[in-house]
Order: sequence, then C-alpha cells, then structure tokens
Amino acid sequence: MNPLTKLKEKLTQAGTTSEKYILTFAIGEFLERSKPKEALSFAKKAYWFAIQQNEATNKVDALVLQANILKNISQYQEALSLLKKAETIAKKIKYAIGKGLILTVQGFIAYRQGKHQEGIDNCKKSIKLLQKTKDEKAIAKANTNLGAVYFGTAAYDKSIIYSLKANEVYQNLNDDMNRLIPFYNIAAAYISNENFEKGLPIVTEGLKLSQKVKNREIEANFYNLFGAYFFEIEDFVNALINWKQSLKIRIEMESWDYVRMNMVNLGSAFLGANQIDKAIEMNNAVLAIINQVENPHIIAAIYSTVAYTQTHLQDFNNALINLQKSLGFAIKSGNKGHEKQIFEDISVVYEQMNDFKNALVYHKKFKTLHDEIFKLEKEKVVLELEKRLKLKEQEAQLLIAKNKMLELKKENLVIKSEKERLVSKVKNLEIQKRFETNNNDIISLDEIIYLEAFGQKTKIYLNDKVEPLIETQILGELEAQLPNNQFFRVHKKYIINVYFLARKDSKIYTLKNGFEINTSRTYKPDLTTFLIKK
Repeated sequence: MNPLTKLKEKLTQAGTTSEKYILTFAIGEFLERSKPKEALSFAKKAYWFAIQQNEATNKVDALVLQANILKNISQYQEALSLLKKAETIAKKIKYAIGKGLILTVQGFIAYRQGKHQEGIDNCKKSIKLLQKTKDEKAIAKANTNLGAVYFGTAAYDKSIIYSLKANEVYQNLNDDMNRLIPFYNIAAAYISNENFEKGLPIVTEGLKLSQKVKNREIEANFYNLFGAYFFEIEDFVNALINWKQSLKIRIEMESWDYVRMNMVNLGSAFLGANQIDKAIEMNNAVLAIINQVENPHIIAAIYSTVAYTQTHLQDFNNALINLQKSLGFAIKSGNKGHEKQIFEDISVVYEQMNDFKNALVYHKKFKTLHDEIFKLEKEKVVLELEKRLKLKEQEAQLLIAKNKMLELKKENLVIKSEKERLVSKVKNLEIQKRFETNNNDIISLDEIIYLEAFGQKTKIYLNDKVEPLIETQILGELEAQLPNNQFFRVHKKYIINVYFLARKDSKIYTLKNGFEINTSRTYKPDLTTFLIKK
C-alpha cells in the first residue's frame, strides 16, 4: 500500500477533528506537486477543520498550503489574497514559522511576476526569521524557494548553494517528494550553464525519482531539461520527444505559463528537425495566447525563441519586431542577462540583413551591458568579501585576523604576478609572432590553422603537420594569450586563425584546409565587427 492510500484510509477512520486536520493537511502536501487540483481540495478541507478546532496556527498553515499550490499553477492573485489573510492571523498570534513561510511564498510569487529583487529580499528575510525557530523543514522550504529565484535570475552559483542546503535537509529526513524540488534546481543550474558532465547524471536520477514518487510537476521539469540538452547538441529528434512529454504533463496539470514555454521550445526543435510548417504553426499558436501569460520573464523568453525561428527562416522583419517585444519584457522583469542576450540577437539579425550600421549599434549595446553586468558582479563579490571579513574580525582574535590579512596579501601577490606574466607574454607574442607551449615547443602564430578544446587540454592544428600538437593549457587560457587581431573564437570548442578562413556561409566557417566548423545557437560571434577592427 503506497503512502497516499494509507493516509486516505486513515482519514476514513479518523474520529476527532484534530486527526482529520492532520491527515487532510498531509494529503494536500503529498499531492501538491503531482495533482494540484486534488491537493487544493484537501488543503481547503484542512482549513475548514482548523476553523472547527479554532486553532490559529493550523489556520495559517492551511492557508499557506493553499497559496503554495495556487502559486505552483500560476494563480498568483488568488495565492496572494490567501497569504494576506494568513499574515493577519500570524501577526496576531506571533507565529514566527507561519510568518517565515508566508514571506518565502510571497518572495517566489514576486519573482514570477518579474520583481526579482523583491523576491530575493523576501526569501532572505524568510530564512533569517525561520532560522530563529530552528524548524529544519521550514528553513529547507525557504532555501528551496531562494534557490529557485536565483536560478530564474541566472545566478546559477547562488542557486546551487541554497538548493544544496535544502536538498541535504530533505535527504536526511528521507523526504523524497520535497527533496526533488531543490534537486531539480541543482540539475537545471548545471544544464543551463552547459556543465553537462555534472548536470546529466542528476537529471537522470531526478527523472527516475520523480516517477517513483509520482511528482508530475518535477517529472515535467526533468523532461524539459533533457529536451534542452538534446537541443543544445542538435539532436532535435530526442529534443522533440522530451519536450512533448513535458508539454503533455504541463497540460494535465494546467500549468499554463509553462505550457506556452514548452510550445515555443517545440517550435525551435521542429525548426531544427527541418519540420518548418510545424515550427511556424507552433509559434503562431503561442503568439495567439501570449497575452494570457503573467510572468514577464517567460513572455520575454517566448518572444525571443519565436524570433530565433523567424531569423532562421530569414523572416528578419518579424524577428526584429519580436526581439524588441522580448527586450521590453526582459527590461520589465529586471533580467539583465536576458536583456544582454537580446541585444546580441538583434545585432546578429541586422548583420544577416547586411545592415552593418545597426548591427554595430546593437553590438555596442550588448558589449556595454556585458561590461556593466561583469562590473556589478565583481562589486557584489567585493562587498560580500568585505562583509565577511568584517564579521570575522569582530569574532576572531587579533592574531587570527592578522594571519587572514597575510593570506589575502599572498593571494593578491600571486594574482598580480600571474597577471603581469600573462600581459608580458601577450606583448611578446604580438611582437615576436611566436607561441611557446607548456611543452617548450616554439610555434609560429602564422602556422596555426585552428585550436580545438580537448577536455582539460587543447589540440593545436598546424599548417605543416598532419597530427595536432597536444597542449596542456585549456582553450580559454590560450585565448587570453593569442593576439585578438588574428585569432577569433567561433565556437566554445574552436578558435580559428582568420588568415586560414576560406569562407563563411550562415553558421558554417570553412578553413583553407577544408575543415568546417558549425557554430552553436548559444555562441554567435560577430565576425563582421572583428574584421572591421582589423
């Protein structure tokens, strides 16, 4: 007999109102992620039993459960209304756990509505308040939501930190149903950052676990991640299979925002599989109902993905219209990362239209925002380090603080020394037109045709040799050392010597030795701008 059946059987035998409350609440929690409509029905019954008991804390918990279920199916206004009612009761009876759980749900809804900073702030306040109560499960819920909010704002490293905290608690409690949510956030962060080596095993394990506990929402999420992975490696058949499965579950659950996002993803996969009519049909269907989506982040993503299809069909005017709409919603949602990507996409469309003037205008906007985001991220890191150091100084003895400062100085000296070494090496390379490998091979830069990432090493293909040299440095380190007026990154795995470039057709770069490189969707180098600079 499965746990749900046991709970329902116990409910039929329950005698007291207190027992009925506990069981209906537990069933509502159990069904929350798999059958939201049924879960909502039991959460309402739990609230009714709490009223009969006249137990204020139970009223708050039942209202928060209802709000959380409504939040999961994108019914945000109804959820916020219930949270406001719960908040009034929680304040009156000084119920700290209730206040904390209300804050974390409010934070997640704020994020879904595009108020990212408000969402982050509320989730952080929730964690701080719940830590005082020492209620592990409640703290784990708050950490889960903050991890999800950080993932939605593309702060993947932070998402993993908070999701791991929640995952550890649920794992210790043997609570697989709730563990799946932060577990998914961890997998999604790795896949979104193209760290497939770490992400794919988690996706595989997560899909099996979600099917085992019958968590339909997270099962759909994992299918979606598999679809994203296969799309990235251009296996469009498997991308379609997984995204169709995800869409089927989303429709069953009536999770309409994500239904529409799944549909537009399918449009891209149909395009990749050369099923053009289906791609257009899917995109038109999504655009017809896009006004029903509440989440500005999802709206921005939909318009952007539709524009991607139109760009590949050379429907450039409509692509530009939808990219501009996407830009508006990206700005509204406060997602600077998406805004930056749209500027780059618009630049690429203008380039394909041979409108190099506008291509350059939007490339400059992309570059400006890219630098701004990088600077802000570094400033946040510095501020966070300074805050930690200050707290450490207040708590630790003077000797420990001095030792810490010495360690930081040593690290800074190492970084400074490495920077000076690289700067010097780049200058020497530009003057000497030579390159020295870690194996002490001296290579003329003019003999290098292209470089290819090879795990934690790099293959260097030379004009006068059949077999490549194997260099122990990774491709990114070599890129920093090579002169940027001769070597150009066309793919996350390849850097080419432009003197050996024979031609460029659409996304394909053909070198003079006959080698072809097909760029990925996520890496769109601006060759025109590069050649203008030369």
